[in-house]
Amino acid sequence: MKKCLFITLLLLFSLNFGYSQEVTGIIKYRFMYSKATPQEGKVVGEFIADYDIPAYLYFNSQKSLFNYDKAEYNKELKYKRKEDNYGQMYYIDKSKNALYIREFIYRAVYMTSETIPIIPWQLKNEVKTISGYVCKKAEAEFRGRKYTVWYTSAIPVSVGPWKLQGLPGAILEAESEDKQVRFIVESIRIPADVTKELTLSELPDGKVVSYKEYLEAFEKERKANDALMYNLFSISLKEEVKNGNIKADPNSLKISTLPMFTIEKYE
Repeated sequence: MKKCLFITLLLLFSLNFGYSQEVTGIIKYRFMYSKATPQEGKVVGEFIADYDIPAYLYFNSQKSLFNYDKAEYNKELKYKRKEDNYGQMYYIDKSKNALYIREFIYRAVYMTSETIPIIPWQLKNEVKTISGYVCKKAEAEFRGRKYTVWYTSAIPVSVGPWKLQGLPGAILEAESEDKQVRFIVESIRIPADVTKELTLSELPDGKVVSYKEYLEAFEKERKANDALMYNLFSISLKEEVKNGNIKADPNSLKISTLPMFTIEKYE
């Protein structure tokens, strides 16, 4: 009787200890961004990644940090500052219901924050396996794009790449409906020591602004960039017509400029 009671107590202790242990981990993604845009609701041609950058998500039950591989990011984005120890950062602290953001508008560094976004996910019945984890499908519109994601409750922490989160498990794969944004898992390490990444001993440098001010600054730079590129293309086209390389009325030619690098749409 005493032996059975001891075994029962031991099992209960083991179960409670197991549930109380904090889940910590590192998920490595490939972040791919394409400037190609769909025409008439269809994607033209194959997906071409203008940016293909490794990215990392460090997390525990209360905090998460998502950032891009700094060496690759510096290489891919020519407007990024050459020397920077932090890069772009998306830091979530659930105890404060806060999302802290560090982003670049060309060479300028901005730091801002907002409450953790509530994403209106619609859960689907579809299932597939990713990196050995059984994942379920979910869809939602968020910040100008519609996303399809695959998440697993086998990693019982509500985390994901960039600002995507809010599901009963970790998001391992995400793709926007316009096919411009993709996050694909490359490796998963659980458990992992993420103390250093989730404990910021010092604040990164950057201009501290409200989230609204950041959006306004981005929109201002986007419009200035569009105007500059339009003028450059217009002058170049007129020279081509003048030299006889293009036979057309330069005023009738349609000019389109490439959008600034961003995941969120500002329209």
